[in-house]
Order: sequence, then structure tokens, then C-alpha cells
Amino acid sequence: GYEPHAVLYRIAFSLYTFFYAYRWFRRNDVDGIYASSLSLHWVAKVLSCLHDIPVVNFVGGTPSARSEFQWTPKFFLERLNCRFWLGDFVYCQASRVANVIRAAGNDVETTLGIVNAEAIRVADESSDRAALRREWGFDSDDVVLSFVGRLVPLKNPDAALDIVAALPDRY
Repeated sequence: GYEPHAVLYRIAFSLYTFFYAYRWFRRNDVDGIYASSLSLHWVAKVLSCLHDIPVVNFVGGTPSARSEFQWTPKFFLERLNCRFWLGDFVYCQASRVANVIRAAGNDVETTLGIVNAEAIRVADESSDRAALRREWGFDSDDVVLSFVGRLVPLKNPDAALDIVAALPDRY
């Protein structure tokens, strides 16, 4: 479960994000909100209600899907999210996660792979790789690998280091 200080940090971060986004939404036209963080689903839902715009949620995983009911802060917060804070369109990758979301009364679509592969393809094709390589100090023939995720045990960044260490020398 979450350590007590981690719960407080997540709450403080989500409150800060809510007030920042609320001010930003008042000054800008927004057609929709995408939320994929358990800490920010409530923010997206409240902003959606205040501004009458749809919310798309992606729930990559919820550890509470692997177990029976528990009296822990993490389990409680995850189930609150599933019950009250998910938006108009909910996607996930795992059927166990979909079952938790459905049990809370939400419609969910199970999708394999990337939620919006076309948008990622367009972003990839429009990027200036040569300029990015120069900016970050890489030569044109360097192989560049990256890790995208929070540096927390749940995301298992140590495994990324182990995988990179096991790659052939050319990497």
C-alpha cells in the first residue's frame, strides 16, 4: 500500500493540479480531458462537470484488481476512483482491471496496445530527431533508449536498468 507521506503528497499534488487546471481552463477552450493517473481522475471529473466537457480515462492498472477487499488507504483510494471519478470514456488493457471498473458501475473498453496509436505515429513522424539528438548530445548513429514512468517501485525502474544491462554491447 501507499506510505502515509505518499498519500499526503498525492493529495497535495492533485489539489495543486486542480486549482492550476481550473484557472487554465477558464482562459482556454478545451474540447476534452484525458486522465491516466489515479491521483488525477477526480480532477478531470470535477473539471469536466464544471466545464461540461467529456473525460477520457485510461486505467493502466490497479493493484487492488489482484486481491480481495482490503482495509488499506491504497485500496480505498483506488476503489473510490473507480466508483466516483472515472469519466465518459474509460479504457484499460487488462480484463482484471476492467472487471473492477465494471463492478463499480462504469462502462469500460478493454484495448490492446496504445490508446491512440495514430496520434503517437503522427507525433513521431513530425518530430525532428536530428535536432533532438543534437540538443541531448547524441550522435546520429547512437542508439537511444528511454524509460517513461515515475521512479517508484510500482513502475519497477530497476527492471529497466536490468534489461538495459542485459542488452548486447552495441546498445
